[in-house]
Amino acid sequence: ALPEGETFDFVSQVAVKLTTAMLAVIFDFPREDMDLLGFWSDWVGAIEAGKIPEVTQGRTRAKLEMAAYFRDLWVERRSRGEGGDLLSRMIHSDALGHLSETEFTGTMTTLVTGGNDTTRNTMSGLVHA
Repeated sequence: ALPEGETFDFVSQVAVKLTTAMLAVIFDFPREDMDLLGFWSDWVGAIEAGKIPEVTQGRTRAKLEMAAYFRDLWVERRSRGEGGDLLSRMIHSDALGHLSETEFTGTMTTLVTGGNDTTRNTMSGLVHA
């Protein structure tokens, strides 16, 4: 669906969409809500901008919303047995199956932000280079 012979924004039209889709597959995240992964990552990863009080409040809201969404998925998947997705494997592992709320939020924040930013920026940097 990319334009041929025209300039386009690689980051928004390829890198963002591809990394969001990748995370959705890894977590077996509902496709209809897939854009939330990029939204949360952008907000939670805005560390420098977090020096602005309004941004800090937005980051906190995004982190809490993300944690609540993943917590709902966690509860649902705990009851249906281990699947092939990362979230399910975490739930049914000895090391990660009993995280505290703080540990859970921190782990999900790291996975979503790191998985999104690292891949998105690596692809974009490669194209730029």
